[in-house]
Amino acid sequence: MKKNLLLLLVLFALPFALQAETFNVKKYGARGNGKKLDSPAIQKAIDACHKAGGGTVLVPAGTYLSATIVLKDNVTLHLEKDALILGTTDYKAYDNLDPFTEGLGIDVGWALLVAVDAKNVALEGEGAIDGQGSALKERHIKLIPVRKGSVGDCVLSCSVGYVVRIYV
Repeated sequence: MKKNLLLLLVLFALPFALQAETFNVKKYGARGNGKKLDSPAIQKAIDACHKAGGGTVLVPAGTYLSATIVLKDNVTLHLEKDALILGTTDYKAYDNLDPFTEGLGIDVGWALLVAVDAKNVALEGEGAIDGQGSALKERHIKLIPVRKGSVGDCVLSCSVGYVVRIYV
């Protein structure tokens, strides 16, 4: 009888023990006020999640001004409703993890979200990501002399090369 009770208790508790941990970016110093660069705090939460074996990094409602965020194995980035990751227009704040030169002769490779050789990575939730790609690229082009060209917007309201780069 004791063995059956112990087995039943283990089977009942197992799903809770296997449940992935949640890492709230605010606990790592993110403010979500749109004024302070929150990417270092978001990255700390991602790194802690990865180190723990994976789970969910929670971005609550607010505006999180960000530069490069590197996603890692077994990490889900969950943006709650009214959460916005807003890419900074200061291109010098971004890390260039895969530098290359585009057709206009501009050195590029900076990105807001990056996953390099990462497995089991997800972006989810009702929040939004705005890389401000057009404004970012416009500032970058004004700072570097280039030939004439045009810049368009994509669905994410940004130039793709400046927003999400996934390397496999």
